[in-house]
Amino acid sequence: MHQHRSLLPARSLLVIALSSALIACGGGSSSSADDDHDHDHEHSGRLLFSVSDDTTLTVYDEEEEAFEPLEQDAADHGAQLVLADNGLSAAVLASGTLNIVYSGLHAEDEEENAEEDHGEHEHAEMLEVSLSSVDQVVTTRGHFSALSNSATQLLPTADVEAESLAFEDTTGPVSQTYPALVLDEEHGLTLFFAADQAHVYEDVTAETTFACADPQGHAEAGELTVLNCDGSAVYVLIEEHEDHHHIHHGDVDFTSATTISGLTSNGHDVVVWNGTAAWVLEAAEHEHVDVMVVAAAAEEEADVSAEALTLALGGATICTAAFATEDEESLGVLSSDGKLHILNLETAATTTIVLDETASPSCSGLTLANGPEAFLVADKAAGLLYMVDAHDGPYHIHTRLQDDDMINLSNLVFMHAIDASHDHADHDE
Repeated sequence: MHQHRSLLPARSLLVIALSSALIACGGGSSSSADDDHDHDHEHSGRLLFSVSDDTTLTVYDEEEEAFEPLEQDAADHGAQLVLADNGLSAAVLASGTLNIVYSGLHAEDEEENAEEDHGEHEHAEMLEVSLSSVDQVVTTRGHFSALSNSATQLLPTADVEAESLAFEDTTGPVSQTYPALVLDEEHGLTLFFAADQAHVYEDVTAETTFACADPQGHAEAGELTVLNCDGSAVYVLIEEHEDHHHIHHGDVDFTSATTISGLTSNGHDVVVWNGTAAWVLEAAEHEHVDVMVVAAAAEEEADVSAEALTLALGGATICTAAFATEDEESLGVLSSDGKLHILNLETAATTTIVLDETASPSCSGLTLANGPEAFLVADKAAGLLYMVDAHDGPYHIHTRLQDDDMINLSNLVFMHAIDASHDHADHDE
């Protein structure tokens, strides 16, 4: 049976604050005056967080309404956490050492069988698989992708419980600068980054190369991949036609010159933003030319255009953004004035949540995590935590709590089952 170290008295009041917030949303009690109603959750989750003054990683189990530290620590303080695209595990990167935390949860269609197989509640745990000398880790189409010693290694996220789980080597250019991305696993298409270029490989053969200086993030939606290449939005689109795959790439078409700072996806749409505006991207329909018949005819580029989202910022700066993972048409945009703007991409409706107890907010002090129909916002500088959800109506602040120890919060992710068809990716490293 899995053993866990006692949480008390080592953990600070931050634990109490986070516990009260999540218990309130789950139907328990809370010290907040806002919590005069209960919520029924269709999904349970586990909040994983790291702090800047301790190597301990802590998990809040929403079903058991309890916090437990993981048995194994991170390699150093302030670990970076990256949620898997299926939501069931998270990569933990600290001082070049990469570990994987498995939530103990299962995909929704596996939950009943998992209970029969295991016979008891599973706890979150750090897996034995690890990787050293890692500079960066991201998720890409069912994999963690880690840049280690200037080369990429991939780890499948769907089978993190497998006993033979191990990082897989890739064959690409030398001196890579960003973790490689899986474009089409069936056809062996992988995107590598080296020497200010992006290189599309089919298995071990370089197919296409285009400019991508200083890659700073990516987002994936179906066959579309959008890159932040030193502030430029560049797309790669893979299309199949009559047993051939076509690789399209180019600059995203904005109405005027635009520099982006971040990007996110709900698996169907990609949204990019900078400090003052946000756009949803659309891929145009493309007429294929059979290159086997007309070899000399150049294929028309498949344009990806940007449509501006209506967002009243009032002079504030966009800090970050994320989609809710089940209510995936709802995009949460966090701004530097302590507001969470929730945009529905389908109806164009906007709800602005004022984090009303936030004192002198700034982007450097605000952290955003997402859940099925919820957003969790931490203001580290002010020691404030907000749970914003839509379980009983429009999005609203369900809980607000204050605790000075929250200034030690480094990173947090909410591990929960995400529909595989959602294929969520959110990478703004």
